[in-house]
Amino acid sequence: MLRRRLSPTRLHESLLKRRFRRSGLKECLVETPNGELSYWLGDRDGPPLVLLHGFGASALWQWHPQVAALAKKHRLIIPDLLFFGRSTTATPGRSITHQAEAVCALLDDLSIDQADFLGMSYGGFVTYTLATKFPDRIRRMILVGCPGDEITKVDHHASLETLGVQHITELLLPEEPKDLRRLMAVAWHKPPWIPLPLLRDAHRVLMNQQLEGKRELLLDLLDYLEGERSQTPRHPPQAPTLLIWGEHDAIFPLSLAKRLQRKLGDLCQLEVLRNAAHAPNLEHKRRFNRAVLQFLGAP
Repeated sequence: MLRRRLSPTRLHESLLKRRFRRSGLKECLVETPNGELSYWLGDRDGPPLVLLHGFGASALWQWHPQVAALAKKHRLIIPDLLFFGRSTTATPGRSITHQAEAVCALLDDLSIDQADFLGMSYGGFVTYTLATKFPDRIRRMILVGCPGDEITKVDHHASLETLGVQHITELLLPEEPKDLRRLMAVAWHKPPWIPLPLLRDAHRVLMNQQLEGKRELLLDLLDYLEGERSQTPRHPPQAPTLLIWGEHDAIFPLSLAKRLQRKLGDLCQLEVLRNAAHAPNLEHKRRFNRAVLQFLGAP
């Protein structure tokens, strides 16, 4: 009899799920007009806080350093955006707005009118879209490595040149296990060393799911990054905002954070984490969690 191959990635995933459950969260599914969303829901009292992940693996892998600290004072809602984790859709929508509408539908299902939002990278664009198109749904927002609409085609192409790729899919949808090293080198200022056999397993388990849907999401994101946004005049978001940025972010350089801060004015604070890159929540969780809690706890 052939033994089933043990997957270190699956084993670690089960440990992460245990961490979520210890923090009072449970796995749920909801059917929305925009698609089926999987999400983690906290059972503790406190103001609702929605965490929206970036491109990569599921919410479980991106927010595990935060759940224990944030769940103490907030009711956490942590969805997998469409085409991540178990979230999927049969509808043709692939836009950031489509994702934002799905999140609104999730809040409706939970009878939550307004929440705080913490959005990282791609999840930050979804959060920013919520703040501009559905402002009544957001009380406060935190954007991590996300420049909102303060990015132009020139900015995007300069980042691609810095990263040494011709298209964003080369970075965010690594075709080979070894390509994960490049993605990790962008996420971390000092990335951990992972042996190639573990990279192969992680690539097989985490990066080969719903690929076509993710490619279509990236095409829409590319339009956004190159300035192909709605020309309808729109006021800047009015929600109090915290920007958290890694000092060495190569995807969205710190200069973009400062531009967005100037645009949002007195409503916006900027927290720069030293010795961090595009995923400071993974690299420096204590400093990151402290900044989030201080901002959300301010009067």
